[in-house]
Amino acid sequence: MNGRASTVREAVAAQVLGEVDDLVLRLENVARTIQGQESSHEASAAALLDAADKFKGAVTQFSEAATTQVREAVERHAHEVVTQTRAEAAAAMQEAARQAWRTSTMDEADRLAQRLRGLALQFKPLPYWQRLTESALGGLAGASLVVMLLFFAGKL
Repeated sequence: MNGRASTVREAVAAQVLGEVDDLVLRLENVARTIQGQESSHEASAAALLDAADKFKGAVTQFSEAATTQVREAVERHAHEVVTQTRAEAAAAMQEAARQAWRTSTMDEADRLAQRLRGLALQFKPLPYWQRLTESALGGLAGASLVVMLLFFAGKL
């Protein structure tokens, strides 16, 4: 039995050693797989960091472009509002000047009309006989003057 026991022991030891060898091989394969996974994870992490930097750059560029567009739109709108406000102010000033001119000319016209009314009230037409007498006397005076001039000139 002793011979057989050593054979059984040897068989069990060989079996155990074979299984341990299989476990060691599997453990070595696991180590290689872990190293491969680690390399893969490092590459993935580097790719993710690179993609994050690119995304950050794209977001920054988009944000700057949007800011520029908004600034330009606000400046354009402000320019339009200022231009429109200037035009409205100029139109309001022109209308105010027209109103002032109309008011001043109307005041002047009213003053002149009142003066003319006052003068018209002072002017009273003379009666018919008085106007006829004045015209006759004026004609007689004019004719007398002409006769005197001709007399002194030696033409009469």
